[in-house]
Amino acid sequence: MAANGIDQADLPPFVDTVPYAPEEIRRLLDEGCAPYESVAL
Repeated sequence: MAANGIDQADLPPFVDTVPYAPEEIRRLLDEGCAPYESVAL
C-alpha cells in the first residue's frame, strides 16, 4: 500500500490488512476457501 501512497488510516474502518499476502492466501486456502480464479462472476 505504501508504494501506492496509501496509508492504513486512509482505509475504511471495516477493511483489515495483512502483513504478508501470500501467507494469508495460503492460510485461507488451507481453511477451504476457494481460490479467486474458481469464483464464477
